[in-house]
Amino acid sequence: TAGRGRRDHSFFSPPDSGLYLSFLLRPDLSARDALSLTTCAAASVALAIEESAGVDATIKWVHDVFCHGKKVCGILTEAAVGLETGTLNYMVQGAGVNLYPPAAGFPAEIQSLAGSVLEHRCPEAKNRLVGEFLNRLWEFYVHPA
Repeated sequence: TAGRGRRDHSFFSPPDSGLYLSFLLRPDLSARDALSLTTCAAASVALAIEESAGVDATIKWVHDVFCHGKKVCGILTEAAVGLETGTLNYMVQGAGVNLYPPAAGFPAEIQSLAGSVLEHRCPEAKNRLVGEFLNRLWEFYVHPA
């Protein structure tokens, strides 16, 4: 119902215009090594957009994805670290993708920055995007570089 970004910033997430999801991971990594998973999520979203929507996507280091020169996706990673072990207990990654322009447009304060992947609705676009995103993220997660 309300996207959230770093430092308590909001992510404009109106109904029926985007793909907004969070998922729980339990990687067997140190906190330092786990930082790469945010990069993996950004790369996964960008690749998924290109594959499922046929739109070029770029990454603004390290957690924003842009299409058509505007931000279309924000990624937030939060985690709990074991004090004794220095390893992750868990992490939650969230991604918000503006798939379509919102019906009432973007708020004035973000209108020059925010964009959408597609201009017109496509019945299967959300399913394609989430499938591509999760498949690509899983590959990074299971087979880290």
